[in-house]
Amino acid sequence: MKSEDDPPCSFIVDCAGLHEIASTQSNSVKDCCLECLARGIIGVPTRVWQEFEELYEDEAKETLSNAGAADGLAMRA
Repeated sequence: MKSEDDPPCSFIVDCAGLHEIASTQSNSVKDCCLECLARGIIGVPTRVWQEFEELYEDEAKETLSNAGAADGLAMRA
């Protein structure tokens, strides 16, 4: 979870957006998006991540792994 001291993110993604990132066939696009997720440039509301995990469990695990986000993504309340 991001704290109030963290800089604001540039974008907020929804569940469909997370699925698009996880399922894209373009490695360069996927790598760029995963880097932005890991750095918090693309914010993920906590409820959106929970919905993504419920609907796409395997993709959610892979997204965390590929983003190098062992501690989780930059979640937003």
